[in-house]
Amino acid sequence: MNQAVREYENGNFWFWQSIWLQNRDNGDLNFYIGGDGIESSPGDKWMFKHIHDYRLSYSTVEVSNYQGTSTDFYILFSWQLEAPFDFIFKYNIYADEQPYFTKPDASEAKYKKISDQDPNTPDRIDFFDSSVSTYLKNPDKNMFYAVTATSLDYESEIFGYFGVMDFALTTTDSTNFSIITMPFDTAKVEFADDLLAATPNCNSVAVWNPDHNSFYQYVPELPFTNFEISNPGAYLVSTSSEGVFTVEGELEPHSFELSVALPDRLNEIILPFEKSAVNNAATLLADIPNCTKVAQWNADIQRFEYYDPGTPATNFAVKVGYPYYVVVSSNVVWP
Repeated sequence: MNQAVREYENGNFWFWQSIWLQNRDNGDLNFYIGGDGIESSPGDKWMFKHIHDYRLSYSTVEVSNYQGTSTDFYILFSWQLEAPFDFIFKYNIYADEQPYFTKPDASEAKYKKISDQDPNTPDRIDFFDSSVSTYLKNPDKNMFYAVTATSLDYESEIFGYFGVMDFALTTTDSTNFSIITMPFDTAKVEFADDLLAATPNCNSVAVWNPDHNSFYQYVPELPFTNFEISNPGAYLVSTSSEGVFTVEGELEPHSFELSVALPDRLNEIILPFEKSAVNNAATLLADIPNCTKVAQWNADIQRFEYYDPGTPATNFAVKVGYPYYVVVSSNVVWP
């Protein structure tokens, strides 16, 4: 499992460990969670006070076969509170089809005040979600998650966002190339041979080489062609049958250096998760400074298709986490 340990020092993802302490000086009740104190009415004989700050370390998500079958799956959420007294806390899990969603009211959490479901792993909190059939392995509906801690009626801020994305693997009467992305930092896929093994029925993996405006292919018989998988990155895969490639992990911001080193050089981008308001080729072209062309790989026709501002019918939809190819008139870092 990919362990993503939070070690930010600017107020992000720090969690205040709290316990009950008897207060003999006054009757105020103070509760600290996520660094915020909430004061109750006087007269109580106890106060909830933070005694130390601890990092929350957790794995994002993991998708596995459910009960040994090949068609049913579950998502394993796993995280760890690096502190004593963690029996005080329960957790809420929120879900949305949009990344970086605003936390709704606690009553709208997908799972409310959950506890550890695996006593055999006392060093972490595990929660299994098997009610995922409506979207898991469905490329038309990706899902994003966030976790909060609760104690009594109080709730922390969101610790971080993570997601599960599915990509369709397409076959045609001619060739069978699809483009998938690695939008998350997934340590278990480090090289092209790892990605070939992780992609169902895959027999070819290639990466875009903007200096040649073409793909560079990994050939298993030639070990020197094995290239490193980058995050984020897009990869052209060929499969012997249709299927779905699933990837999961934590959302992180990324930027892209777009260059004019070659005339009509196609720069590959992965639409960043924070750009969910960009929903078609026209808004993508407008969002990138000095952008003159936008293209995408169309697996149904097995070639790139371009957006032509003069032809509205060519304005295709775009989604965060998916790859697109742009031409710029001068060098730019975006976003």
